[in-house]
Amino acid sequence: MASHSAYNIEYYQILSKIQVIRSIRALAGFLGRWSGKVPTSDILPSETLYVPSTKGNRRITVNVYRTKGAEAQSSGRPIPVYINWHSSGFVIDAFGESVPFIAHLLSHPLLEQYPLLVLDCDYAKAPECPSPAATDDVRDVLEFVFSLPEKYDLNRVTIGGFSAGASMALGISAIVGAEAKDGKPLGKRSSVLSSHPIKAVIAFYPPTERALRPEVHIPPGVTFPGIVTPKFFTDVFAAAYFYPPTPLTEEERAQRIEKLLQSPLHTPRWANPRDFPKIIGLITCEYDNLSVEAEKLRAELMKDEYEKDVKGWMAKGVGHGWDVMVLPGQPGFEERQKSYDLAAEIIAQVGISSD
Repeated sequence: MASHSAYNIEYYQILSKIQVIRSIRALAGFLGRWSGKVPTSDILPSETLYVPSTKGNRRITVNVYRTKGAEAQSSGRPIPVYINWHSSGFVIDAFGESVPFIAHLLSHPLLEQYPLLVLDCDYAKAPECPSPAATDDVRDVLEFVFSLPEKYDLNRVTIGGFSAGASMALGISAIVGAEAKDGKPLGKRSSVLSSHPIKAVIAFYPPTERALRPEVHIPPGVTFPGIVTPKFFTDVFAAAYFYPPTPLTEEERAQRIEKLLQSPLHTPRWANPRDFPKIIGLITCEYDNLSVEAEKLRAELMKDEYEKDVKGWMAKGVGHGWDVMVLPGQPGFEERQKSYDLAAEIIAQVGISSD
C-alpha cells in the first residue's frame, strides 16, 4: 500500500493541475460572456432543490425550470420531467452551462404549452470527490424523482446530458433498465416497474468507451467551432476521476479502475443494448475524438434485434462542445438548433406516446 505522505503528495499534484485547468476555463468563460461571444440566457430557475447524497456528506443542487404549460397546470397533478446533467470532464464546475439549451426547450413550439419540469442537476467533481461520486449523485437524483410519484409523472421521465453528463445519463438508463427487468424498484417509495423507467435518453457527444479514442484527423486549414481536447487534459481528467479515495497499491488501483470500467455507468458501450430505453437520441461531432466510440454504440443500438428508436446524427464541421460556443449566423449554429430541436421532439414524443 502506498504511504499516506506519497498518497497526499500525488493528490495535490493532480489537484493543482485541475485547478489550473479550471481557472483557464473560468477565465475563458468570463471573457466570452463579457464580450458577447458565447451563448447566454437570462432565464432563472423556478426553484432550487437540494438532494442529500446517500454516499457522502454533501448535497446535490438541482435547479428546476418550468414550461408555461407546467406553470398553468393545476396543483396536485404529477408533471413530466426531463433530467439534465452538464458537461465537466468529471472535474470542471460547469453547472449552469446548459441554461441556453434549457431555454430552447422551454420556448420550443412542441414543449412551450406542454407541462414539463426540467431538472438541471449538479454532481460531484474529482479529484475532491473521485469516482464513483459523480455517478452516485446521478443515481441519487433519479431515485429522488421516483420517490415522489405525486409530484413527478413517472410514466414520462426522460433524461440526458452533455459529454460527461451524457455518458452518465446513458449509463444510468441502462442500469435501471436492467434492474426493472429483474423486478427491482427505483426509489425508496416506488413500486416495482413493469416497463423501463426511463422513456428516452438524449446524449450529446458522450464518452462511451475509453479504449476507443483515436486522434482526430483535421484537414489542413480547417477551422471549426468546438474543441479537440488535448491528450494531456484527458489524462489529467482520468487521473483525477479514478484517483482512489484511500491509499492503494498499484495493483489495487488497477483492479479498482477495471471494476469501475466494467459498469455501464463508466462504459456505456458495454451495457446490454436491450437495457437502454426505447428511444435514444445521440449527437456526435465530426471533429471529436469521442465520436468513434459513440458511433459504434449507435451502430450497435440500431440493430433490428434490439428494437430501439435511435435518433440523431454526427454534426458536421464542429468539435466537442461546439453548441456552447456559437451564436446566430456563425458556423455551427444551425447544427446546434437542429440538435436542440431533436431533444425537444423526443421529449414531446414521449409525452404523446405515454398518453
